[in-house]
Amino acid sequence: SMFEIGGGDEDFDETIVLALDPIATGGSLAINGAIDTPVFRAAIGDAFAIGDISVEGGFAVTASSITTGDITATAFIDLAATGALVTGDLFAGTSVTLSGASVMTGNIVAGQGQPVVLQGFTTMDVGPGNSVEIFSDSSIVTGNITTDGYVGLYAADDITAGSITAEHDVIALAGGDASFGPITTPERFILAGYGNFDQLSDGETFDPELIFSLFPVESTGGNATFAGNSSVGDSFQAFAGGNVVLTSLTSTSEFGGFIGIDAGGTIGISGTVNGGYIDLVSRDINIGSQAQITASLGITFNSTNPDGTFIGDNLSGTNGYRLSQAELNRVDSPFYGFDVLTGRGAAPMMMIGDLALDLSGGEDDEGADFEIESDELGEIDELVGIIRIVGNVSLTSNTDKTVYFTAKTVALDAATGSLSLTNGSGGLNGLIEFEANNIFVASGAIIDKLIQNPRYAGHVEELNAPAAVQRPEGVLRAGAIDFNDEAALENLLIQNTGTASTPAGFVVLSESAYYDGEDGGDEEGDFPAPGSINLVINGQIVTPTGNLTGVAVRDALVEEYGSTEPFTSNSTINGCPVSGGSCGGPTNGGDVVPPAAVVTPTQVAILTSDPLGESVFGNEGDIAGDSGSEGSEGEDGAASSPIDAPQPLFDTRPLNSDEDVNEPVSGAGNPSLYGISSDEDDAGDEDDEEEKKKKKNKGEVQPASQPNARTGDGQ
Repeated sequence: SMFEIGGGDEDFDETIVLALDPIATGGSLAINGAIDTPVFRAAIGDAFAIGDISVEGGFAVTASSITTGDITATAFIDLAATGALVTGDLFAGTSVTLSGASVMTGNIVAGQGQPVVLQGFTTMDVGPGNSVEIFSDSSIVTGNITTDGYVGLYAADDITAGSITAEHDVIALAGGDASFGPITTPERFILAGYGNFDQLSDGETFDPELIFSLFPVESTGGNATFAGNSSVGDSFQAFAGGNVVLTSLTSTSEFGGFIGIDAGGTIGISGTVNGGYIDLVSRDINIGSQAQITASLGITFNSTNPDGTFIGDNLSGTNGYRLSQAELNRVDSPFYGFDVLTGRGAAPMMMIGDLALDLSGGEDDEGADFEIESDELGEIDELVGIIRIVGNVSLTSNTDKTVYFTAKTVALDAATGSLSLTNGSGGLNGLIEFEANNIFVASGAIIDKLIQNPRYAGHVEELNAPAAVQRPEGVLRAGAIDFNDEAALENLLIQNTGTASTPAGFVVLSESAYYDGEDGGDEEGDFPAPGSINLVINGQIVTPTGNLTGVAVRDALVEEYGSTEPFTSNSTINGCPVSGGSCGGPTNGGDVVPPAAVVTPTQVAILTSDPLGESVFGNEGDIAGDSGSEGSEGEDGAASSPIDAPQPLFDTRPLNSDEDVNEPVSGAGNPSLYGISSDEDDAGDEDDEEEKKKKKNKGEVQPASQPNARTGDGQ
């Protein structure tokens, strides 16, 4: 038919034929010898078979099936088969484009070229250099791929590839399993499901880079394996429906490099992984004995396991998502996130055993986040689930960091566990921030009862009585503690782990340059409803002159709260009624007695709005520490207040004394010590919270049965 189009016997013009797309023959074509020709183009109605071929130009074949030896072309190689496509090694000066019901090739090397035309649509320009694209209605099996452009592998079933070296993005969509050798690109890599393919084409154009902007991204239908040492510049993302096995990977760019792996099964890491921010989502994780993970910005471990999430050591059982201390010892990061994704099927519970994390380093003030998330899109609609700490959790940092706990209920077993945030040398620092409706710090037996009914008859007396397991050093220790971030706090209950004369439980510093004291409350800054918070707490406040205990803690806290209306009528602090009055015991509450004329502010923040406004108590000048006055220096010659004066939150005048108090005291933090003014800090609160939420990926399911301690018994 093309013979007639070219002019027939009388006036045949080959230029006319060569300018047209070829029309397929009615049969097959087999070429048994080698061919050396400037250009080769063939349209075969049946099978096409050829040995090695070298052309000074392009090589294009369409056929029902294609089998070739090695192909060398100074321009493009374009092979399209309705059935199987099998080739040897392919060397192209420009692009390589392959499509077939199944595709199997040797090594592929591509040079520089242009956009290519395939099956009636045009691939959009995806950057400089030339593309290597392979399309298969079933599987792709290829050797090593090298190109100065982008690589796209699109298979309805499995992908098996050797090493891939590209100068632009590497994109792979697989309906089944995917296996790769080392991947090297200065830009981006993504593996996702073949089900995303239709979203990359409008029928006329095919834009593979749209995959990077899709959300949510459909995962592959099988496992993914990445062998060898891969190096990716901007980002590495893998969405696999099964397990993911990763040997070694480095992702670095001027922005840090992002590594994100989302597995329907287990993530296994056996070598070295280096990145900026690393986000790992899976039903379980296995960080091998020879592995080492370094995240310069932070790392988040996300659990989707329906049998529960277990972090740390000495926890009973073997099921669920489990991340041991030994595995975490192979991770180096300034931020650790542990998130339970209930929207992805995870049970709404997290059990934490013995755990030690070093949060030092990094520029962010967030150190760790333990969270049960209630939806899949990263916005917390409501608090769900329980975080239960049954081991000793030791968090250290050489700078002040914030550690978050977010769930409907956060429970710390005071008999077997503890939670501390220190500088590594035992000194308290940083901020522990709870966002929860219920906060329980008590023995496991009492916690079990509180879970059933946090206001059961006799709970006040049971919590204030000395615990059977004495922990006089306290079990909840930090520079500052915020018990009421943005949640509607209902029950804050901390058992007395000390004695009747010296209650213990929480321990905080009296001063903290880090804590700004203004987080919490609702968006309008209103107090909780009167009588809405059941408060029974025991603890101590560390001051420069001694520890406040007993009634002195009650007086200091009530002074800072400004109003006791939100608390129930039977609320107590160290056994002393919040509403005031006698405690029925020693008033100083301990062996170390602070100066009687000092009421020291605490860093236990429950109500964090400022009820006193700008009230003047007469000691503002002393707090400000005017450097121009004679009294601006202390006994050691240092300025009494080298910081911006905070807004007074309570009366610091002495009790029963006419002396002036010249010590700088702040319940609102010292903004100048961390590089911003008070106004800047206020404006940044909402930004900090939004930045925190960007790291989430949330969901909601029904609560599951969960163990209550290391024995695994109970709810």
